[in-house]
Amino acid sequence: MAALKKVLIAATVAAIAAFFGHGFLKINRLSLASREMPVKHLKCHYLPNIEYGAEDITVLKDGLAFLSTGLHDYLDMPSFSNEPGKMYVLDLLHPKPTPVELQIKGELDLSSFNPHGISVYTDEADDSIYLFVVNHPQRKSQVEIFRFVWDDTLVHLKTVAHPLLHSVNDIVAVGPEHFYATNDRYFHNAAPQVLTVVLSLPWCNVVYYSPEEVREAAGGIQSANGINISPDKRLFSAHLTMNNACVHNGCFNLEVHLNIQGLDIETETPGFRPQ
Repeated sequence: MAALKKVLIAATVAAIAAFFGHGFLKINRLSLASREMPVKHLKCHYLPNIEYGAEDITVLKDGLAFLSTGLHDYLDMPSFSNEPGKMYVLDLLHPKPTPVELQIKGELDLSSFNPHGISVYTDEADDSIYLFVVNHPQRKSQVEIFRFVWDDTLVHLKTVAHPLLHSVNDIVAVGPEHFYATNDRYFHNAAPQVLTVVLSLPWCNVVYYSPEEVREAAGGIQSANGINISPDKRLFSAHLTMNNACVHNGCFNLEVHLNIQGLDIETETPGFRPQ
C-alpha cells in the first residue's frame, strides 16, 4: 500500500510538472522570446503627441490615416495611464506628417473612452466616411460608430453592444452599420483564460453584426486578434496563439493558413501607396 501511494504521488508530481512545463513552452512560443530579430535600418521618425497606448491604424485611399490611442486596463496588462483614450488623424502624404487629435461630438461618455481596434467605411452613395471603434469602458466591450466630418471632427452616431460581442479586439466595417469583429478570449478572468491558452482551447470566434442579425461567422479559433477584408472581399483574421492568419471565403469557411508573427492586419488600400 505504501509503495502504491508513493507511485501515485510520483505520478501526480510528474503530471503537474509536465503541465507547467508545457505551459511554459507554450507561453515562450507565443511571446516569440527565442525569435531572432533581423536588424533593418529604415528611415523612421518619431510622431509627436502619441504618448501611450497606440493601438490601431487604418488608412483611406487618399492617404489619410486614423489612429486609436490610450488603450488601458485591458487583459490585465500593465497600464501606463488611466487617462481617457483619444483618436487622431494623420496625413501620410504630408512631407512631415503630424497626428492631429480628433474632436468627438455627441453623447458618448469621453471620460471612459478606451479605444482598441478600428475600421473605416466609405459610403459610395454620398462619400460619407464612417469610423468604427472598439471601446472598452469599465472593461466592457462595445463598438462606437462615428461619422467623420470636416478635418478634425468625429460625430458619434451609435453604440453597439451585444452578448456575442463580449471580448472584441478588432473590427472591419462592411457597411454603415455592418461589421465583422473578433473576440480574443472566452473568459474575462485571468486564471481560466491562461488555462485556455495553455490547453489550446479554440473557444474564440469572429462575429458578424448588422441591425438585422448578429451571428457567429467563424469559430474554433484559439485567440482571434486582427481582422480585415481585402479588395476582392476575402476576410482575413490573425490568430495570436497560433502565430498565423486565416483566409475565409464567401461562406467564411477556413481556406488556408498564412504563417505570420503579428497581431493586427491592414490590407493594401486601393489607390494609396505609402511614401
